[in-house]
Amino acid sequence: PEYRTNSQVKDSLLYLLNYPRAPHITPFRLDLLLRWFGPWSSVFQNVRNLVVGEGFVGMCSRSIVNQLLSDTKQNVLIRFNRRDPYLLVFSYSNNGIVRHMTNDESFWSKSPFRSLRNEEELPHVPVFQFLKRIFTDQGCYPVPYSLMSRAILETPIQEYLLSSSPAF
Repeated sequence: PEYRTNSQVKDSLLYLLNYPRAPHITPFRLDLLLRWFGPWSSVFQNVRNLVVGEGFVGMCSRSIVNQLLSDTKQNVLIRFNRRDPYLLVFSYSNNGIVRHMTNDESFWSKSPFRSLRNEEELPHVPVFQFLKRIFTDQGCYPVPYSLMSRAILETPIQEYLLSSSPAF
């Protein structure tokens, strides 16, 4: 399919596998990619839909997220989780009130996910299903920001890590 040759998808995969610029791709990073955007057969499509599209901002602090979402009525964004790298954070606003949640295993016991669980699933709810059932099905859509992975990849590492402006 076309998304496997799309340069934005390739740049986003490189960013996800190599954040924040390790000299090589480790099994740990590949495992994270599959947990976030897997299974393998869906990785390219999920990266295209969830990272190249709107709403994914990568590493972004809670204070910046609160500023971005404070003026929105019903929006969500997805970002890396500093506390638990296996999960992503879904920050969302509801009429200016900003909240944060992860797609952790506690959601499997909640209704709209109970019927989706099978024994081979990951411990957490897959990102695409979580975003759809918790947010977009309820009228809460991704913010009109997207990750500029090419700009991040081309920025010298010291400048990127020391910059105060988010890369989206």
